[in-house]
Amino acid sequence: MNRLERILDHKRAEVAMRRCERPTALLREAIAQQAAAQTHGPTAGPAPSHANSGKATRSLRASLLETARAARHPAVIAEFKRRSPSAGALRDAGAQDPASDVGQIALGYANAGAAGLSILTDEAFFGGSAADLMVARETVALPLLRKDFILEPYQLLEAKLWGADVVLLIAECLSASELGDLHQQALALGLEVLVEVHDAASLAKLPGDLAMVGINHRDLRDFSVDIRRGPERLPALRKACPDALFVAESGIKSAADAQLLLYAGFDALLIGSLFMREPDPAAALSEFLRACGGRVDRMALPNASADTSASNEQMFNL
Repeated sequence: MNRLERILDHKRAEVAMRRCERPTALLREAIAQQAAAQTHGPTAGPAPSHANSGKATRSLRASLLETARAARHPAVIAEFKRRSPSAGALRDAGAQDPASDVGQIALGYANAGAAGLSILTDEAFFGGSAADLMVARETVALPLLRKDFILEPYQLLEAKLWGADVVLLIAECLSASELGDLHQQALALGLEVLVEVHDAASLAKLPGDLAMVGINHRDLRDFSVDIRRGPERLPALRKACPDALFVAESGIKSAADAQLLLYAGFDALLIGSLFMREPDPAAALSEFLRACGGRVDRMALPNASADTSASNEQMFNL
């Protein structure tokens, strides 16, 4: 049994337990009450001081496009996570109140120029929680991605209730029919979807109407990372999903890595560990964006030429 299989077995048991504690019908009822509150407003009490208590859906796709078109810096989805199976602990859990930590970092990311935030909600392997997502929702107006191993509709309902705008669906964890069904059910709930792929076998599973596709440089079976995987997969994925935005995930360790991926044709970057292992993740994001600059300087890249496809092959040794 590889690492991914162990994670998925644990996730199925975990979700089954939560569903017993809080049945699906109760989640749907809570979501309906939340929607009514958004429509009609609070019945009593002062107006909230923050802009996000209504939990209205925010479009990550629109935010990524707006940031990319402005060309001040790359479109980055900045991630909050406390640990990972590959890197271990990224944050000192005893340093401060965990809720305060996620709120401060989320606000810092927003002020530094993130186009959206990714919030880990897996507890067993990444140290995340529903509370992290809800605190971030109450703190910032940016689109929020619930990053987890989503295997069934119950988790989509959780994401909606907790304040997510987007959910991650990992093609490697799902059959083609499961991926298609979860994609449609997420859209029906008003959630956007980032579908993650890793290997070429995932291509056959993808629905044709995807808005956002992430290419993960990390192999979830053994957690090895190869940043060349993204540029290798991207041309075929663009043909399969011509209207999608493409997000590079994992293994981005520097502005130079980012420049190469953007040059290869990615529209956005999802980055967590690079920032989270720093004492001030928001300052790390700010410095990263400054180092990346507003546009990809093709002439500054190795083996650049007038022929984009040829220079890509040289640069990545494809």
